[in-house]
Amino acid sequence: MSRLRYIIPVLLGACILAAMMMTTPDFNSVFRPFRTEARDGSPDETLAQGRLFSARFTDWKTADKLAFERYGKAITRDTQGVFLVVDFELLNVRESVRLTATWLGRSGREYVQTTRAEGTPLTLDVRQFHPGIANKGRAYFELPPDEIQGGRLLVARRGPNTLDSELVLKPTSNAPVSHQEVLRIGK
Repeated sequence: MSRLRYIIPVLLGACILAAMMMTTPDFNSVFRPFRTEARDGSPDETLAQGRLFSARFTDWKTADKLAFERYGKAITRDTQGVFLVVDFELLNVRESVRLTATWLGRSGREYVQTTRAEGTPLTLDVRQFHPGIANKGRAYFELPPDEIQGGRLLVARRGPNTLDSELVLKPTSNAPVSHQEVLRIGK
């Protein structure tokens, strides 16, 4: 009986410790940007406000192929899925920033911007946004067609943005996605 008196507290402590370890959030879920979602409604109400900038979803298109010119050479890119081109407006920039965009699909999967459209006009890989200037941005994604409807655009500061703001921009509910076989991207 005297041994049992010492074993029970150790077993109880081990069970409590195991329960605490199983319920502790991992590093990636604790240290990530604060998400601010845009509200549904009219274009004036769909503005998402972050710490360094505000943003609004303006337009979206899909295409089977992208055509653009880089260094005087015509380039055409195709995909096994579909290209999604999302335009957004940046307002109230408080500090010079470079941005990155991610598409959060309907299933919860995240899609980063495709590098196959680098250097095209308005893309985030070549842009820097400055205070006092209202700007437009564009992000290009390659994804399955079923991830477009019900998806959202995540816009955040490029680089280490831990504990900074990440804006969640939703397309207006009545805005249809226009589809083109070849989307020509110009200046």
